[in-house]
Amino acid sequence: VLKGSWPQAAKRNLEARMFSACTGNFGSPDHIMSFEACYEDGSPVSNSIFLPSANDNLENVFWNFHGAKPPPVYPKPDFRSLCFSLTRDEGETLENCTSAFELMECLLHSMLGWLDLYQHGFLHRDISIGNLLKLKSAATSLRKDFSALPVGNLILPSSTKDIGSLNSFPKLLAAVKNDKHCRSIADIAFKIHEHAEVLTSGAGCKAIWTDGDMGADMAGYFESAHDGTVSGTPQFMSMGLLDAEFDNEIQSPADDIESFLWVGLWSTLRNTKFPNSAKKEIRWSHRIAEGYALRETTANNIQDALADIKDGFPQPYSNLLHAMAPILDEWFDAIRQLRKDWKQGWRNTNRDRAEDVNLLFHSFAYRGVLDFIEIFQKHKEDLEQTIL
Repeated sequence: VLKGSWPQAAKRNLEARMFSACTGNFGSPDHIMSFEACYEDGSPVSNSIFLPSANDNLENVFWNFHGAKPPPVYPKPDFRSLCFSLTRDEGETLENCTSAFELMECLLHSMLGWLDLYQHGFLHRDISIGNLLKLKSAATSLRKDFSALPVGNLILPSSTKDIGSLNSFPKLLAAVKNDKHCRSIADIAFKIHEHAEVLTSGAGCKAIWTDGDMGADMAGYFESAHDGTVSGTPQFMSMGLLDAEFDNEIQSPADDIESFLWVGLWSTLRNTKFPNSAKKEIRWSHRIAEGYALRETTANNIQDALADIKDGFPQPYSNLLHAMAPILDEWFDAIRQLRKDWKQGWRNTNRDRAEDVNLLFHSFAYRGVLDFIEIFQKHKEDLEQTIL
């Protein structure tokens, strides 16, 4: 699959580095190559011919229509170039999942891929229905087993003596036993690692994340100035980002984790294999497609109607919603608690200390994944009954 994009100059090779870092890993794309399009003379294909140069006086390139006041600060030219990435995977939307179990597996596998990407130092920042792919062919789904052990590279200083020898969780847990914050994150990572071994054993990789052009390199992420600009697809962005509840909002792993929830809701209500029959289900499906404004209301409606969905009252709901509703109910509650705790943690963290913000990010990345895994594990036996 060849994908083209027009990244900003600062992110010119970001997606290529994201793909290269994780290629062949569980839940990540199988990357072949990336390149920048060029003209015959070797110059990059870009939008620079339509923009002033970096040395131009910007005041001279803006038209003063009808005597309008000039802006206090003229925006800098947004230079972009045409870049391509070639991946080996052929996939389809999660809307085509044939059972609740398959949908949950796809969400889990792509979420583990997201966490692997995070462990390599990148935040995706655009988890959406178009950026999670259900793999079509088992021949292309072979991947290395997932490991959460790289958490050690995140929570331990790079100067840590013999960090390379911490090649097992017992060794890592022993190394951080006297640091309660690092130990807490390592404990959660260990649980994820153990669950993933069981839940992915013999299954092969069923789904991946893709499309990293909205991503961010975590190196220097907290030292650089943030202008409040966030990225993502509105129907799947977290409520915190959409509501702009914080001044100078910084996008976090908690936002990506919440986006997985909205992909799960979308994939349930707009599934192509299970036609909606109940009037409420049809209405909910239309609501979430119209925009994010009614998304939270739809989630509340499903929770309120949980008993009716289980009993098929007053009309039978789709088999997929019948199976997913209890899971979505618990996942909604977990995400609401995650939001609440993130706000509290963000308020109480010294944002001038990058290491403190780093630990906060890590704790929510791993916690959000574990929340989902534990819900999946709890309902696994019932979900297996939905396999066609």
